[in-house]
Amino acid sequence: MSLKTVYQPYFRMGAAVPAQVFESTTALGELCAQYDSMTCENEMKPQFLLDEGENRRNAAQYDRCPAVCFEGVRKYLDFAREHGMKMRGHTLVWHNQTPGWFFTEGYRGEEDAPLADRETMLARLEGYIRQVLEFTQTEYPGIIYAWDVVNEAVEDGALRRSLWTETVGEDFILQAFRFARKYAKQDVSLFYNDYDTFIPWKRDVICEQVLKPLLSEQLVDGMGMQSHMTMNTPDLEEYEKSLRVYGSLGIQIQVTELDIHNADPSASSMEALAARYREVFTILTRNKKEGTADVTGVTFWGMQDDDSWLTGFRGERSFPLLFQDGFRPKTAYQAVLSVPGRVEGDTQDRLPGGERFAFWEKAPVFTREYHVNAAHPEACDENDGSMEHPFATIQAAANLAGSGTRVWIHGGVYRECVHPVCGGNGPEEMVSFEAFGDGEAVIKASVETHDFRRSEGWNLIPPGAQVSLPEGLQIWETRLNPDEFRGYNPFCAVNILHDRLFIEYEKTDMTTYLNRRGMVFCDGKPLKQVSLYNQLGSTPGSYWVEANGQTVHFRLEDDSDPAQHQIELTCREQCFAPEIPFLSYIRVKGLTCAHAATGAPVPQRGAISCYRGHHWIIEDCKIDWSNGVGIDIGNECWHHTFRENQIIGHTVVRGCEIRDAGVCGIAGMFATDLLIEDNRIEGTGWQKMELSWEAGGIKVHNSVNSLIRRNIFTKTFRADHLWMDVGNENNRITRNLFLDGIEQREAIFIECSRDGINLIDNNIFWNVEGRFRPEDIPSEPGSTGWYKMEETGEINGYAVYGEGTDRLHVVNNFIGRCRSAGYFVKSVAFRISGNGRGGTSREARIVNNMFYDCGEAAIKFPTKDNDSQGNLYVKMPGGYLRILYPAPENCLDLQAWQEFYGFDKEGQEGFFAVEVDTEKLTLELKKADRLPEMRHHGTGRQNYITEPEKVLPVKASMETADDFDGDARGERRVPGPFAVLETGRIYELDPRKRK
Repeated sequence: MSLKTVYQPYFRMGAAVPAQVFESTTALGELCAQYDSMTCENEMKPQFLLDEGENRRNAAQYDRCPAVCFEGVRKYLDFAREHGMKMRGHTLVWHNQTPGWFFTEGYRGEEDAPLADRETMLARLEGYIRQVLEFTQTEYPGIIYAWDVVNEAVEDGALRRSLWTETVGEDFILQAFRFARKYAKQDVSLFYNDYDTFIPWKRDVICEQVLKPLLSEQLVDGMGMQSHMTMNTPDLEEYEKSLRVYGSLGIQIQVTELDIHNADPSASSMEALAARYREVFTILTRNKKEGTADVTGVTFWGMQDDDSWLTGFRGERSFPLLFQDGFRPKTAYQAVLSVPGRVEGDTQDRLPGGERFAFWEKAPVFTREYHVNAAHPEACDENDGSMEHPFATIQAAANLAGSGTRVWIHGGVYRECVHPVCGGNGPEEMVSFEAFGDGEAVIKASVETHDFRRSEGWNLIPPGAQVSLPEGLQIWETRLNPDEFRGYNPFCAVNILHDRLFIEYEKTDMTTYLNRRGMVFCDGKPLKQVSLYNQLGSTPGSYWVEANGQTVHFRLEDDSDPAQHQIELTCREQCFAPEIPFLSYIRVKGLTCAHAATGAPVPQRGAISCYRGHHWIIEDCKIDWSNGVGIDIGNECWHHTFRENQIIGHTVVRGCEIRDAGVCGIAGMFATDLLIEDNRIEGTGWQKMELSWEAGGIKVHNSVNSLIRRNIFTKTFRADHLWMDVGNENNRITRNLFLDGIEQREAIFIECSRDGINLIDNNIFWNVEGRFRPEDIPSEPGSTGWYKMEETGEINGYAVYGEGTDRLHVVNNFIGRCRSAGYFVKSVAFRISGNGRGGTSREARIVNNMFYDCGEAAIKFPTKDNDSQGNLYVKMPGGYLRILYPAPENCLDLQAWQEFYGFDKEGQEGFFAVEVDTEKLTLELKKADRLPEMRHHGTGRQNYITEPEKVLPVKASMETADDFDGDARGERRVPGPFAVLETGRIYELDPRKRK
């Protein structure tokens, strides 16, 4: 997440660096992180390079070639070389900050000293330029890529009168460029640089009297537009016109000294600053893209407000840059990062840092194909794998499939675990396993059993119990065939075996953790595992496993004869998984993988497993009834040693249906650059193992630069729809549906993430039930509840919940029916990741969302060090806006929220109905049939919007321009994810239809 990364396709991003930066490791770190170019604020100006003492002492020796000292600039050049940065040289020739003695005979310093003649000054000019260029190009080759040869030579409608014009004459510009061209390397660009380059008369003088004469001798490569601006000047239409005029000359354009003076640090003023920066960068980027101006660099004059030259120059505190004190990014920073997405029209593909997601897929080229068709009469693993002579098993093809191979899998059931033995060589040379399309291709980690007998010799009634058994009860048993369970018997293994030490046993029901991994299916539907044999009598559709894991007893739902049904027993851990780690560039497409007997994570081992490989594509697949994990795409666990240059992630999971995963749908530990899109993840968490800490529709650790979009999460049981655990940075969660969280504490949980921004935008949240015991909620008889100092915290149920996480941005979402709150974050000071700090839960931005009918609150901020703007609150309870600390907490209405904290200046309150059909995936807005009881009768303090059409547009977020449909919106938009709000309209919500 940096300026240089986002603008790399367009131009360099640089900063002018004052000398004090080298006294701060933080400043130097930010310099490297954000910029790929730097300019000395002063140290390369003649005043700092000319050696006054040496020239005075030996005036005759240096009369025609001045002594120069480079010690002050070496730290800049050394730093640039060590950190792979480039530099702009600023400046060779300037009327200012060139000492007056330099122009006198014998380098005399007296005011009345006679000036040197033209011949002498030309010799000094050439000698100075030659020495500076030879020093930088010899000792620091390739570091300085551009020089401002002449600076600010135009004034009052003509060339500026200066000591240069007095000694050399008005052709000093031409002479300086001739000398610079003579000594500059071919890859060094030469610029003329000036301020107020947008003023029409100045633009004309620069073009006619400076640039065109230089161009006639091919002496100049570029125009430097300094661009010191204010909030009102220049007029940006005139600025763009100037940019295009200079661009029409066929030269480079660089913005060399950009800042925007602003003396007002208020939030509204900083928003206005952000908007102006966004307009400026839109002009620069658009013209670069369209070819009307070859913009090759933008340099900010300073790195943070605290160091800006404007404060001293203007005589008033200025806040003109993208970073406030401590290098904390301002809204303007986010606004600048958002520009390329707006210009390119691909905002839906952009991450919070502004860079486009790193799409890596290419059309693969296959040089070999194999066919697998178990139903073919000639199928045999000894065949050649042709269409006419296919393999019987997928593994037979996998044994031969190398880079550039496609394995076609024809319709049928394949009872095996496929172990690819080779990965691809890149995006165009993948190894692909694909359904052929002539029927569903199913890989099952189970076997059919037909060996049934009546279960005898076991008590169905517990000792001493007075229980009557149901009429017609039939218990059956089947013994496992050792040949089918060789190497892995899930009926011998309990769900959790590995890394269970963190479980808090005293508050955890361990039953499901200690259940066996093996599953039993009747006609494709699972039976329920019970812990004791006698529980079969009270549980139709159940099974029990003997201690040695060799015999399974079961009862069908209707007590029928299993011989009349298909009975399947899981016998393999996975369906598709390498046995060799780090195989990469593999595609799995269109397959159904069912009945995987995976254990509870960690380790994270899915029905489909990348087994620590990278650059996999898993698309259009179905995962059905995985005991633990559906798909794993990460490093499996935290116990592996780390290999140098190890890559984990860059995986695509697209268009899949992941249904009824016992613990986790998709698991990605330490996986970065993930693209998870257009999937339906339903019924996750039936194992009730959420306290294994690895449960969720999606569970990731240390995810960086990932895009999770257009997915449907529904009916997740107890677990989170999405859990992002530890060290997540620059991830975007956008245009998803988070529906019907059953006994769910939160829909999204982002934990222990401190750096960068994680953006949650344009999603639909509906019905987060909460996970708590109602009997634990203390009663509040009479007026007891009125006078409590803080809430007890037993009730939960949140759309977005964070622990120890900073800079969460929640923008343009619809958040409805959360049992507790739409947004809630705790500071959790001692949740420390690695050697880092604890979380402050500050600098969250809750912007332009629609909150609807939340049980306790819309927003619970831990402290006031966050921001909330432009939100719409509909059907909210009293005190629905809360600041929790310092105690006692504040429970506020919108008016107090605005008055005392400055939040939601454009906030609105509504009282109308929203209905979401989570089966049909539709949403409807309805006009209110009543108004709530008013506290302020006749005062006008409570103005509820009762018709959705009357919701007012608010200022659009700087960081994301698009809506739920993926379309870009203007400067103002209604709160929430939709472009318009209309009563009675049926909004189709399935995001997969909006690719």
